[in-house]
Amino acid sequence: MPHPHLPRAISFIITVSLLVAAGHAKSEDYTTYRTWAELIQGTGAKYARLTRLSDPGTSEKPVYTGFWFFGADQFDETGRYALGMTVRVQNRTVLPTDRAEVGYFDLKSGNRWTKIGESTAWNWQQGNRLQWRPRSDEILWNDRADDGRQFVTRAFDFKSHARRTLPMPIDAISPDGRFGLTHDYARMQHPGTNYVGIPDPYKGQRAPEATGIWKMDLTTGKVELLVSLKKMSELAFPTGYTGDTDLYFFREGWNPSGTRFITFLKNSSNPVMTTGWSFAADGSDGRFFYDTPSHHAWLDDRLIFEGRTFSLYRDDGKGAGTRVAEVPVECDPTILPGCD
Repeated sequence: MPHPHLPRAISFIITVSLLVAAGHAKSEDYTTYRTWAELIQGTGAKYARLTRLSDPGTSEKPVYTGFWFFGADQFDETGRYALGMTVRVQNRTVLPTDRAEVGYFDLKSGNRWTKIGESTAWNWQQGNRLQWRPRSDEILWNDRADDGRQFVTRAFDFKSHARRTLPMPIDAISPDGRFGLTHDYARMQHPGTNYVGIPDPYKGQRAPEATGIWKMDLTTGKVELLVSLKKMSELAFPTGYTGDTDLYFFREGWNPSGTRFITFLKNSSNPVMTTGWSFAADGSDGRFFYDTPSHHAWLDDRLIFEGRTFSLYRDDGKGAGTRVAEVPVECDPTILPGCD
């Protein structure tokens, strides 16, 4: 018997993909399913009509535009404006000189593109974390500072066109739009996710105390170190970390009410270690969630749908997430992203 939350989880992932691809197609224009079993057995499905929004460029000078990653708001609250990032390179490592253009499409005005800025802080997997700030008119994205010494957040007010710069980059914005969580982008080593141009000042230190997960007030720019790598290492490895590569945080994600967030702890050993942990909003009450986390979505304040194992995990306060449901093994793993 399927878990009652499972269809909702599957619907969430698939529907998001269709809406972005189809430019808000009406639900009656494509087939939907209530359960995973119906999806697998379905025949004669209708697919949403795809509309390309971006300019492909020319064969000599192609242009690549996308939103790059999930877990951030691409559309404004009216659904009219969709954010995008455009680059003009592919199939190679990002260089410090590679600039991305940032802007939005007006879906009710011929998909007109408006450029609002640029970025030299992006990667192939996660882009530059471009997103709308909830309960605000601001659009935020990551960049390198004008002097090239640090990563920052650029803020553009959609209505007034006012601009400002916040002192650290962002990864995940709290549901109320007040705070951004971030980690050390210069330290990440997962292929395709690092930001180039600024060296890791703590390279060779397995779990430094001076860096980790930061919380930034998106109005004032005030920053606070919530969880240091030293604290995280002591929690994850009570007898001491013995790995031969540096630890680093990979990403963050708030639960719907903003009371807790999940983060990934990784190293770059072979095989790589990746574990998921949840913390209270102030960085306290750290709990192991589950091993080898990947693409996921919070369904409520305690329940996560995990894409790698097609499972539901509950953050129940016991110090380790409880696996409460699993999609049947005959499902097609190519439907959802299976690994980072």
